[in-house]
Amino acid sequence: MIDRTKQHTALGFTLVELLVVIAVIALLAVLMLPTLSSFSRVTNRTTCANNLKRIGESITLFSAGDPGGQRALVNPARWPTQLSEFVGDGGVFICPEGDSELQTAESVPLPDLVSIHVTTTNYDLELIEGPYVAKVSDEQFRAITFQTGKRINAPAYDAGADPTVFWYLLEDVPFERGDLDYDIGIKVTENGDGTVTLSVKQITGAGYDFNLVDKTDNRKILVRKYEMDGSADHEVIVGEGGGGLASYGMNAAFQSILDDPDKIMVMDYAWFVARTTHDWSGEKLKSSIPGIPIFARHHGQINVLFTDGSVRLKRPDEVNPADPDVQRTLWNE
Repeated sequence: MIDRTKQHTALGFTLVELLVVIAVIALLAVLMLPTLSSFSRVTNRTTCANNLKRIGESITLFSAGDPGGQRALVNPARWPTQLSEFVGDGGVFICPEGDSELQTAESVPLPDLVSIHVTTTNYDLELIEGPYVAKVSDEQFRAITFQTGKRINAPAYDAGADPTVFWYLLEDVPFERGDLDYDIGIKVTENGDGTVTLSVKQITGAGYDFNLVDKTDNRKILVRKYEMDGSADHEVIVGEGGGGLASYGMNAAFQSILDDPDKIMVMDYAWFVARTTHDWSGEKLKSSIPGIPIFARHHGQINVLFTDGSVRLKRPDEVNPADPDVQRTLWNE
């Protein structure tokens, strides 16, 4: 008589053997995760450094762009807008390890989308196309966001490759003029289950508070605040005085230190104007790790573009303007 138990064992895996193989594979995957994560961070750090190098090159091109021979000066309060035509890709202004570009609200039922309003102390706009609200596809949005400081005459909506993702662009305070400078973008992503997720992006520094409100029950979906001094109480990186979104900051003293070969020009930062008056240990900039500000994205370090065109990875204490010597040596004239 044939022993079928032995025959089965000889021809295939037993349950115990199969579980051992699965356990070994799972263990190897767990052991590899830190390596993969570390590789990803190194890649992001390199991408960030390359972004800063391209920004430095674009500054050189912009400065030499005056045909009359007079040097053109980059305005620290509008530098992403001014440099966009030389960079060609708005993604260069975003550090891959930076804070999220968008602040995401909760999902809402698709039929209730018309009940969502953007409100401030000055106005109330609902998410439908109108004189101060333009609907554009994701491709259209990316094409126009970094073109100019003024987003004049948004194109007619074209769904493009993915009609499940689109934007509403909102003008800040309605007034009668032809060129609308859209200040807020609401990204709508259809989830395929009858709901949409809304994401808010403040395109320019309009200097006001705004809320995303569901008017059916007057419930605030998302509260956002932008303060006139450039500080923000949310993680979304916003602009000062107009200009595009960026997760890098230009030294506010840029125009006066341009000819000094070893000054901070642009760096990983929370806002796109880096001021020596900012308190890196204050509530607005401190992270959950003591002594490490929120913009120290690369293992607690900061990529810095210097006026000589070099990009160097620095510890926060090496470039912190709270140190008078650092401020004098690296930040100011």
